[in-house]
Amino acid sequence: IPATISVTIKCSEAVEGIEIYSESGMLVKKMTGNGEQMMTVNVSDLASGFYFMRVNNLAPVKIIKN
Repeated sequence: IPATISVTIKCSEAVEGIEIYSESGMLVKKMTGNGEQMMTVNVSDLASGFYFMRVNNLAPVKIIKN
């Protein structure tokens, strides 16, 4: 998923938590979910590069921050 400022997440269940990891596996951002099925995550504070985002402890999704 390419991103510059934000990523919008849409789930089949309520978003309880979001974790963003660097390509090397270091946790760089952790957020509490909003209890809704859709949530926007601000990634503007992350440096350009590859990241992995995990929502509700499910399989991570790769993010490309431009």
